[in-house]
Amino acid sequence: MEQIKSLKDDQQWNGKLIEIEGYPAFCSMFTNIRLGEKNKIEIWTKQDCRGEILIEANLSFGGDKVMLFDQKERNVVLAQKNFSNKTLKFCTDDYQELPNGKFKFSGTLIYINNSFYLDNVTIHK
Repeated sequence: MEQIKSLKDDQQWNGKLIEIEGYPAFCSMFTNIRLGEKNKIEIWTKQDCRGEILIEANLSFGGDKVMLFDQKERNVVLAQKNFSNKTLKFCTDDYQELPNGKFKFSGTLIYINNSFYLDNVTIHK
């Protein structure tokens, strides 16, 4: 947790690959999510927006996309139009479709405007 808290002031990790384990959730009432695009989701220390926020991860949000040759998307959040944190599903790096829970998120740490987030994220159980 100390390393996470120090990221705000320690930009030596900018552009580096890091891994964080936690619970993804949308906890802000003002979150504007667009299906079919990348959106930032918060990663928390405990489920249901409890504990402390660790970081935001920039993830693609799939819906009912048609893929060629029965391919599936991976490393995406599977959400329908009227989703909640409890109805979100995640397609991991190895194509498992899993309900919301604890995951490992690996990605490139990006600093912008005095904040940071993960980009190019892979999701692992």
